Parts: sequence; structure tokens; C-alpha cells
Amino acid sequence: YERWITRFPDSRTLARASETTVLRMWEGLGYHRRARNLRLAAKQIQSVHGGKVPKTYSELIQLPGVGDYTARAVLGIAFNEPLVPIDANVTRVMSRVLMTEEWSKDDLRNLQESFEATLNEGEVADFVEGLMEFGEVICRPREPDCAFCPVKRFCNAYRLGVQNEIPRKKTRTVVEKHTGLGLFVYESQMLVTIPDNKDFLGGLYSLPKLATNKTTFITMEKRARKMAGQQAIVCRELKTRTHNYTKYRDHLRPLLYKVSRRFDPKKMEKWIPLAHLNNKPFPSVYRKIVEEVQQTQFEE
Repeated sequence: YERWITRFPDSRTLARASETTVLRMWEGLGYHRRARNLRLAAKQIQSVHGGKVPKTYSELIQLPGVGDYTARAVLGIAFNEPLVPIDANVTRVMSRVLMTEEWSKDDLRNLQESFEATLNEGEVADFVEGLMEFGEVICRPREPDCAFCPVKRFCNAYRLGVQNEIPRKKTRTVVEKHTGLGLFVYESQMLVTIPDNKDFLGGLYSLPKLATNKTTFITMEKRARKMAGQQAIVCRELKTRTHNYTKYRDHLRPLLYKVSRRFDPKKMEKWIPLAHLNNKPFPSVYRKIVEEVQQTQFEE
């Protein structure tokens, strides 16, 4: 976050940056589509709003990537407008206080209106930030700090001794995946998969896949040799890493190859100098793999 703010201190700087630079600086900050939307929003702020973030709900909601929650958060925290965003922290707090686990859209709207009706002018930002922070620091998802809670005398879950059980945890389905990666290095160049904007990770570089299930090492090596044209290859297996995204837990198994000659890449692959990969955007876990390759000393 500090790196991002230093590089893009205002919307003007962000609007002028290339998408590749923006995605590279966003690594480690979550879904990359948010970075793309943030850049597009910055461009719209510059071209439509004279470089100033709009101060009305109707204008904010028109910015790329801005929905009801973000618009309310910006207006409440930045401009002290009497609008309160309801996030997971807030609903968890109110679930415990009121012993209410199911929240309909009408319930959430009524909760917003009740909060907003009690706000005093000039105190909105402190209230909104305090409410979010309270849910994150005191009324935590696990082991809430009830000893220091300023509202425990109003909390029904605390009174009944069930604060650790409310709200009840939802079972989350995790789909296990296994992906074999081919890390092909020829002299000081490496074969990478170039961005496909239609993909979930669109705009990001990746690494050639050797397999997408629990194939054996021998099967993966045969696949790699076929890709490299059966030429002499020095193989080394690198550290297995885990990539968690949406509902998936992908176990990445990288196989590193030093090839004797550069073979022709496929349509969505490209040879890039290892040093230039520092400027290319990758998912964070792929960045770690690339850095491991860059630090590898190959035997002649």
C-alpha cells in the first residue's frame, strides 16, 4: 500500500500511468481488476470532473468500479456526508448486538437509515471509520475482545455467552487444483505467457502450464520436452507454492529447464529477458517463482 501511494499520490498521476505499470504496482493488493477500474476512474476524474473527486453520490456511482458501498465510504469518510457504508465488520457487530444473523436488503437499508439519522454534522468520518475499526479490532470474527468492548452491556450475544458463535460460520467450498508450470530459460531469457484480457487474471503475465491435474513428474517432464522440441534439457524442481483465488486453491509445481536453444513460442507465449520481468505484472505467487528463477545459478 505504501509503495502504491508513493507511486500514485493523486488521480492525475494514476491517470497518466500505463495499465502495465499500474498492474505491476498493484501486486499484493488484491484482485487486479480493481486496479484497472481505479485507473479508469482516475482518467474519468481528470477528463470529466476537472481532476477533483466528485462529492455527490450520483456522480461517484458513475465512476468505473464504484458501487454503493464505495460511494458511501468515500462520501462519509472523505467529505463528511451523512452516509454510512455497511460492510462485513458492521454486520458482524450488529449480528452480535441484536442477535440477528440473517440480513435482508430491507434490513440493511433500515440499519443504514438508523445510523444516518443519528449522525451529527462534522462527525460522520470519525463515526464511519470508528465503526469499521471497531469490527476489525474489538468485535473480531474470532475471539472478540469483549473485555475492552465499550458496548458489551448492550450486546445480546455477550449477555448469552455466545459471542464466539455469532454469526455462525458459513461453510466455504474450496476447489483444489494442481498446476504444473514449465520454467524455460535460454541464456538470459525466459518463456512467459503473455496477458489475455479475457482471462480471469487478464492483463497479468503468467507461466506456461505443463499440466492442470495431479500428473506425475515423468509425465510433466515429457510434456516439457515436447514443448522444447526434444532438445537436451537440464531440469530442476522448484518449491511448490499455493495460489488462492476466488474458490480455488491451486498448488503450483514449477519445473525449471535450461534449454540448449530457444524454441518457437506458441501464440500466447513470449521470450523475455529475465531482468525485464521485474517491470511486468504477475500475480504475487508467480512473482515469487520468477524471482526464484532469477536468483538461480545454472551449472554450465
